[in-house]
Amino acid sequence: MNLAIRMVMFLGLAVIVLLVEKTGGKLTDNRRTSRMLQLILVTILVAGAALLGMLCYLLLPLPQEKINPPVLWPFLLAVLTGLWSLFGGWLLSRCRWYTRELQQLIVCLPIVINLAFTTTLNLEKPWLSLYHVSLGLLFFVICGILLAGIQERLRIAPIPSGLRGFPIQLVVLFLIFLSLSFFRGIFFDGIF
Repeated sequence: MNLAIRMVMFLGLAVIVLLVEKTGGKLTDNRRTSRMLQLILVTILVAGAALLGMLCYLLLPLPQEKINPPVLWPFLLAVLTGLWSLFGGWLLSRCRWYTRELQQLIVCLPIVINLAFTTTLNLEKPWLSLYHVSLGLLFFVICGILLAGIQERLRIAPIPSGLRGFPIQLVVLFLIFLSLSFFRGIFFDGIF
């Protein structure tokens, strides 16, 4: 997973956090789902839609005729991922906290993530590509869960006014990025 894919994922997580913070309930509110659980649920739903869309794309026999593969194949990937995203959005449609902005995010973000993965796909070895995409999306889910826990702590922390909101989200995401890139350095001899 290259740096560009990670940046797409982290900016997607930042947008998820901002939308959930805008519309979410509190952890002590018994009638509503907490922001922490909403963030985890939306992250898992986005990763699941991206994984299912990529799985359908890699298992689909692609025609080798007179077509334009650099245009048609990413379009096909986007359509397949969009269908799974719409299905995931339909599953959440009965939740009170599910707003129009979250619906748009749940449909668009898996498509953007999968299109970022198209630069590293190897269509001759689809299982290897699926392995790399699965690891990348697992990384996305783990970062989302870590970020959900950190968000609960940030609500009670005294944060200076210049860092509130999106700037502190970027600081937290880049700290998570640096701490998890440690594993890449151990196993693959490279930090980024």
